[in-house]
Amino acid sequence: MHGTNSVELHGLIGLQIGITAHILGFTSRDAILRYVGIVPMLYCAYLQVPYIALVQNPILRGFLANSPFVLIILYIDKVLLHKWTFAARGPTSSFGGLTPVYGDLMRRSQETQDMCKCIACDNDQQLRFGLGISLQSRFAATEWPTKNIPPFARNDPDYLPGKAEFLRANTLKWILYILILDIAGIFNHGNGNTTTFASERIPLLTRASSVSGEELVTRIAVASSFWIFQYLVIEVVYGAFAILAIASGVSTVAAWPPMFGFIGDCWSLRQFWGCFYHQLLRRGCGSIAHAIAYSLLKLERGGFAGRYLFVLLTFAISGVFHTLSDFSQGIPWQESGAMQFFCIQALGIMIEDFVQAIFSPREKTNGAGEGPRSIDPYAPPLSRESWRPKDSRVFSEGFPHSVSSGWRCDDTIWTTGIGNPSGNKVGLCIYEQGRFHWDANGLEGAFFLEKYLTVNEDKLRSAINSMAMRGASCNWVQRTTNSCWLDIGALSSSNAFIAATMTDDMSSLKLLYTDNSLAAIVFTIFAVAGPFFTTWVFSSWRAHRALSVAGRTASGSKRAPTMPYSIPMVGHLLQFMWNGHSLMSKASSFAARNVPTRIILPIFSNYVVSGPESVVSYFKESRDLSTTSRSLTIMVNAFGCPNHLVDLFKPQPPSTASNTHQHEGIEHLIHRAVKSGLSGAHLDALTARFQENLVQQIAAGPFPETWTELPDLNAFVEKQVFEAAMRSMFGTYMLSLNPTLAEDFWGFNQVIGTLFMSLPRWLSPAAYKKRDKMLRSIKKWQKYVGEHCDIVKLEDVDWEPYYGSKFIRERQMLLTKRGIMDETARAAENFAFMWATNSNSVPAATWFLLEILQDPSLRSRVSEILPPAALTPSKLSSQSTFSPIFDTPKLCSSPLLQSLYAETLRLRVAVLVVREPARDNYSFRGWHIKKEEVLSISTRTEAMNPEVWNAGSARDAHPLDTMWADRFIVDPRDPNSGPLSLPNEKRKQRLQDGSKRSGEPYFSMDGLAASWIPYGGGTSLCPGRHFAKQEIITTAAILLTAFDIELIGEKERGKVGVDMGCFGFGTMPPDRKVPFRIRRKRA
Repeated sequence: MHGTNSVELHGLIGLQIGITAHILGFTSRDAILRYVGIVPMLYCAYLQVPYIALVQNPILRGFLANSPFVLIILYIDKVLLHKWTFAARGPTSSFGGLTPVYGDLMRRSQETQDMCKCIACDNDQQLRFGLGISLQSRFAATEWPTKNIPPFARNDPDYLPGKAEFLRANTLKWILYILILDIAGIFNHGNGNTTTFASERIPLLTRASSVSGEELVTRIAVASSFWIFQYLVIEVVYGAFAILAIASGVSTVAAWPPMFGFIGDCWSLRQFWGCFYHQLLRRGCGSIAHAIAYSLLKLERGGFAGRYLFVLLTFAISGVFHTLSDFSQGIPWQESGAMQFFCIQALGIMIEDFVQAIFSPREKTNGAGEGPRSIDPYAPPLSRESWRPKDSRVFSEGFPHSVSSGWRCDDTIWTTGIGNPSGNKVGLCIYEQGRFHWDANGLEGAFFLEKYLTVNEDKLRSAINSMAMRGASCNWVQRTTNSCWLDIGALSSSNAFIAATMTDDMSSLKLLYTDNSLAAIVFTIFAVAGPFFTTWVFSSWRAHRALSVAGRTASGSKRAPTMPYSIPMVGHLLQFMWNGHSLMSKASSFAARNVPTRIILPIFSNYVVSGPESVVSYFKESRDLSTTSRSLTIMVNAFGCPNHLVDLFKPQPPSTASNTHQHEGIEHLIHRAVKSGLSGAHLDALTARFQENLVQQIAAGPFPETWTELPDLNAFVEKQVFEAAMRSMFGTYMLSLNPTLAEDFWGFNQVIGTLFMSLPRWLSPAAYKKRDKMLRSIKKWQKYVGEHCDIVKLEDVDWEPYYGSKFIRERQMLLTKRGIMDETARAAENFAFMWATNSNSVPAATWFLLEILQDPSLRSRVSEILPPAALTPSKLSSQSTFSPIFDTPKLCSSPLLQSLYAETLRLRVAVLVVREPARDNYSFRGWHIKKEEVLSISTRTEAMNPEVWNAGSARDAHPLDTMWADRFIVDPRDPNSGPLSLPNEKRKQRLQDGSKRSGEPYFSMDGLAASWIPYGGGTSLCPGRHFAKQEIITTAAILLTAFDIELIGEKERGKVGVDMGCFGFGTMPPDRKVPFRIRRKRA
């Protein structure tokens, strides 16, 4: 930092102190200069910001970054709210919560007036007063100390060390702390952690899936170190000022108590902030919060609403202060996080208080003949008998007899018994002790009583509230010349708010009472909802500001907005769990469909991409967008790959070697093998094998020719299709070695969402148990076929019983080539493939069949299509059954079946297609996306886009959230047909073209490449999509031909919906069991 800048910076801080000191020392409480003075205070802070970031020493930079804003907060507290004056030698206003010194009352005595005149003539004294008060934030050794300032000795709160002892102890401590900071390298200026703690790596919950154990340990260590060094740095700075002040004789030892409390007091958030942590900002932030909550809004002090609004405002003001401090050090306010951190403390304190209230002592019965005993320790036990004055020492144990010089507070007296509530009175008797007297208006007595109530506020309110709980209400104060009587009447409800306040002219004291249950409910809702509402307002402002800034930012540098949310840290998780589709739809249309919008989830924060143009760009830029990080995380968490081996599945960088296949990653090699094995002649052979296996299972199954009721159609289809597919792909031994594999697989599929979210094992042991069982089953198969079959010597056939299909054998050999010999890693890869080929297509087959069964007209139309596509009955079928093998190409070319298939996937598949930039400084359509940030597309959101899809006509409406089997069929003679929503001009053109020729309706996917995307897109387009289509359609054809199937209770239950709890993971299964009855058809 240059010397000139340093001088200017320190000069501006000194100017702020000087402004505050002169206003405090030389102006009256209501001088207009006090309000004008805030302008130069703010301007000085504004001028300091550019220089603070130039300071190299981190301790000095932090101190200077805090100073201008601390001085502003203290200015508001001392000058504007409490109106400290030299004449009163203290605050003259209670607007910020302090008990004021009423200078007018003091000057009524000639002695006081003479004193004030003498002091007023001494400008040096006024300046000393102003400087002394302007530099204080805790007000130790005054009549107005900040609450919970720690004593010098915990065992002896009154202990005060001598000057020499103080200097010796604090100098040694200061030297020790300086050495610790120096050893820890706090003064070093290296940048070795810029990568580890880059801004995109700061979030924890939102990127929990990618946080390694090493990083977690590092974060815990760094967080702990931060608080330790924060403690040391504050102690060093404070110690330096304390030593200088005491050594020079400017201050007394009493003015410099310990900065921090005792570590043993940190057993809760409230204790940490209120008792242990430094109280430097407590008075400043608290007085502003008090002015808003109590003085402006007139909330009851100690009441539910007032208490928690005060807490929230105090932390929010501190959050604003720390955000400004961070900004002055070069941290963008968007990345500060201080506001969220401090506001969440208020929420934590509310939760703590709620938990403590649940487990706090309840009212107890005090033996036979006595009523409930109040939890207030200063209130007497209740009795059914009348109380006598000698037994009614309510406040004597809890209240000091000597409240201030010359005054004594006597015991509270019961004048009549509790047995007669309407006549109850409790008196707070004040007796003069010689010096002060009541005047004609009662001002001095009211002043003293207010001071007494302030000092003993908590105990007095507790006692009065305990009386209200026992059935009494407090109304108005009655005064006599030497006492104040508080009337106690009958209480009609326990929901009462009681507060003691002074009248404006200080002539009397009010005890306010309200009996309003609705108010209690409203205040409770307000207090609970306050932090969430604040978060929503703040996040909404940030979102709209991001859009505003983006409009003025060059393409490639714009940052997308974050959709508003209400729960700090949790973000949009609850919305996603409740209805993920609704959340993604809101995000896609928050600004515009061509604007990525960020949502926050614990598993990852991602930018939602939507709209045909954006989707085309998303898949076209597949080389710049990678799935690697997410894929590897899923391999470990969901499929059990050992952590130390998962990098073997990572794609390798491009190579210039002649044989590039040897240098490709295993993921790409396996993808190529699957693509080859699920296309062309291999696909035809696999589909034929699947049909034969399914027909064989049906023929051998326990299905009589009489009606049999079964509980769930989905479970029935899952078992039949999964087992047929397993035999077709993995051979016969996978199932014979593991008879419960189908049941285990679908049990695992129900909990896979938990594993995708990377929850630890101890939070979801059942999910990990099911995953581990599947891994053991696959490893058993691997071991058996490895021992009984030499894969290298197998002939080049499409299928054999050990490894099954040809491409499964190729996958096993590729794993060996890549050096993946670990059985668990190989099992995890086979498990992932098994899940990918069954978890989506099998539920889709259920839906395809279910849609036909739910619509008699559709079932009739399908029944007409099936016979012409059937080949001769299978040789596997018995003479009494009819189970044909179908001509798959002919069956799957039917416009109706293709349309029904496409509509089923449009309506029932909800996949989150997730990618992240493979390089830094990636720009998606002009929006800057950082590396390790995530872009995602919701296939269901695109499938429900009303700007793309045809929802029928006004006379024949087919909403996008309902099944329309003919949605993908184009009738040249019907302008309202087809999947696309066409403008009127194109509809008229289609009608004209259709009238010229007698064309037949046909299946069409034209114009839907960016809207119908159940299989993803780009280089990661699902290679098994062709087999999935044939599997879905042939399954329904075989089951409908072999069986009579009818749904049970359809009218009573209504149409089946999708299970939105599975949103994002593929095909969503039915939301409930679908009972049905079935019987085998005779030939």
